[in-house]
Amino acid sequence: MSGFDHICLIFRTMENKDWSLPEKSSAKRLKYLIQCPVCWEYMTDKINLCVSGHSICFSCTTRITACPLCRKQVSPWSRNYFAEGIIGESTFSCKFSKNGCPAVLEGHEYNIHTKYCKFGQ
Repeated sequence: MSGFDHICLIFRTMENKDWSLPEKSSAKRLKYLIQCPVCWEYMTDKINLCVSGHSICFSCTTRITACPLCRKQVSPWSRNYFAEGIIGESTFSCKFSKNGCPAVLEGHEYNIHTKYCKFGQ
């Protein structure tokens, strides 16, 4: 499968709000890419960029002065709207699913749910 075909497949699955990719390794890689490199939580709110283009969640952007990946400046004004849009339409299991939470949430619902989840510790 070419890179272009793979991107088309991703956009088709986004249209159906089904973020399952055909290869497990691709799904694992995608989950890794949407984790903040500072706190390792899913970036489901505002996403900021360093000057090299690495994504960092908004809450971590306010706590750091340099990107953990390249050590360059992080800008609180530079946003990754493309990633925010894709993640906002994706679905995630609650981070407390191992504690018994059955919730599957869209990206824009994730932070609010996990903040008040009764399965949280």
